[in-house]
Amino acid sequence: DEALRGSEGRLKDSQPTAEKALREAHDNLEQIVEERTSELRKSETLFKQAAQLIGLGYFVWDEVADRCIFASDGYARILGVSVDEVLTQYNRHETDILLVHPDDRERVLATYAELRKRGEKLDVEYRIIRPDGEERHIREVGDPIVDNQGNFIQNVGILQDITESKLIQRTLKRNEA
Repeated sequence: DEALRGSEGRLKDSQPTAEKALREAHDNLEQIVEERTSELRKSETLFKQAAQLIGLGYFVWDEVADRCIFASDGYARILGVSVDEVLTQYNRHETDILLVHPDDRERVLATYAELRKRGEKLDVEYRIIRPDGEERHIREVGDPIVDNQGNFIQNVGILQDITESKLIQRTLKRNEA
């Protein structure tokens, strides 16, 4: 009986120590999470600045729901619409494809179908016609995201307006001729 009371006393004495250790571990973990979050925010800010500087737009497309779930300001600017319009009007494949030049749609749709079928990286150039009627040349690069079963669930990509580059190429070809 006395031995039992002695072990209960030791247990009670060790509880404050265990609680203190648990609190310290929790505080350390909170600090690590805070530091990592800060690092991620810095990286995200740098990425956004770099994308803006070189005129890129980026997006995340949920392939399961067939919906654009994120579009950067640069992505919307390249398309000649607002981010809100991207996420409400041009947020499904059937409406997004309407921005693609009619002469390029079949090829772009076939490229997207291959991406979904094989889950390979996307790299395609095509023309778009903005809602204001302006034609632009676009390069789209996307990386498939797959789940644990290998199912293609998201496309994370970058859109680049390459119109100026195309115009320079045409001018050079004309001058060479």
